[in-house]
Amino acid sequence: MIPFLVPVWNTVSPLCKDLISRMITAPERRLTPQQVLEHPWILSMTGTEKPVELPSIVTSNLKTFSITQKVKKVVLAYLATQLSEREITMLRKLFIGLDKNGDGVLSTEEINDGIRGREDEKELGDIVESMDTDRSGFIDYNGMHSHVRIW
Repeated sequence: MIPFLVPVWNTVSPLCKDLISRMITAPERRLTPQQVLEHPWILSMTGTEKPVELPSIVTSNLKTFSITQKVKKVVLAYLATQLSEREITMLRKLFIGLDKNGDGVLSTEEINDGIRGREDEKELGDIVESMDTDRSGFIDYNGMHSHVRIW
């Protein structure tokens, strides 16, 4: 569940928070579009004349988040172009070594297993988190490739 700690969330209903939490989660746990439409919060909102008004802080935060994510992608793409072929090969080997089940996707668990106990565990965790630009909790080869020219 997402920790809704910012005061603006105090005005949001528990049902709405539940829906948001179920949509912003790992892909295998995420609601399908049909399930979203059938969620109790959506059903409670349909057929009513009551408009849903987002506080201005929410729209402002969404715009800031969107801009930040775009800038982050551009910076990572640029940094990837600065790696040598040797560094790219080493990164590819590391990625494959961490991918314990060989599915081409690094889960949070696989990443944490790979960096556990290192002095720079926190820093590496932050770097890996920044590469998960879609916030799915996974990094796949295609996502990695967009940041680092692996192939």
